[in-house]
Amino acid sequence: ANGMEPVLTVSHYEMPLHLTTAYTGWYSRELIDFFVRYCEVLFERFRGRVKHWILVNQINLITHESFNHLGVAADKVDNL
Repeated sequence: ANGMEPVLTVSHYEMPLHLTTAYTGWYSRELIDFFVRYCEVLFERFRGRVKHWILVNQINLITHESFNHLGVAADKVDNL
């Protein structure tokens, strides 16, 4: 009614703990297929209602909070 449109962020901060402990978060390329499937589900669910998407919000904070953003625990990798 006010001319506003939703903008959805696909991934903001939260990496599920299981993806961190089992796959080392985004340090592992295996997460790519999981993320693609996640996007497919969201795009299908909100088809026709959402035109604008942001894949990662506040990417500038990754160096400060890698666990929250990327699901990479510093003690699990050689080169954070």
